[in-house]
Amino acid sequence: MLILLRSLLLRVWLVLVTAVIGTLAFVTLARRDWALALGKFWCRTVLFGARIFCGVDHRIENPQNMPTSGALIAAKHQSFWETMALTLILPKPCFILKKELLMIPMFGWWLKACGFIPIDRKSGINAMRSIIERAQKETADGYQVLIFPEGTRMQPGTTGTYHPGVAGIYARLGLPCHPVAHNSGLYWKQPGLIRHPGTITVSFLPPVPTGLSRKGFMAEIQEVIERHSLELSGFDAPADEEDDDDEILPTPAPAKRPSREKPDRVRH
Repeated sequence: MLILLRSLLLRVWLVLVTAVIGTLAFVTLARRDWALALGKFWCRTVLFGARIFCGVDHRIENPQNMPTSGALIAAKHQSFWETMALTLILPKPCFILKKELLMIPMFGWWLKACGFIPIDRKSGINAMRSIIERAQKETADGYQVLIFPEGTRMQPGTTGTYHPGVAGIYARLGLPCHPVAHNSGLYWKQPGLIRHPGTITVSFLPPVPTGLSRKGFMAEIQEVIERHSLELSGFDAPADEEDDDDEILPTPAPAKRPSREKPDRVRH
């Protein structure tokens, strides 16, 4: 009951913060740096509320692997939390997202003002060409282009289909790909409003070097993200299989109970 009450307080905080900060959105739509700065402020304020009301904090593991200039990032997707956290943590984030999100009043306008890259899944190869061109421009301008290869949120301990679009972007950019693993789904439950107290770990893994084949890259990026996400979530990572490097689909063991220890403070 207490967790539900604290989660409801966070929801009220989210609505109030969005209403107040949203009044400034029209002013920031004129410039990309203004819009991104406002977005970071909103994310910081919401995550502050999550820490105060629900005891949800976070820590960054291996920050030395976090890119600070133009880069391609592939991240695990379990909740809305990592979208906010990575917006705040990365210097110049540029998300690849569903085109439909741009249609949301105010929120969609802000996403467009931030220069995020929309994907129209119905356009096929033409959409991929457009995304690659935008990714090339954004990384050249120093932005960290971020994609969720599974394309949708997954429950902790589960793996979705890793779509090959990330391999196409990787091949054309000629840049290493920075994998990101985390365990946000243990604490920021979705769907639903329940937020469990604890410390979310965001791990920046060593970059995958350039020059890999499409098949080799897809196997590598999925293996490292899934293995570390499983470990962070308290699941047993799958054993290596030497005779099958085409597809790596981990089968999770029963989850350990998330820690209820009071989280360490991490601020940005």
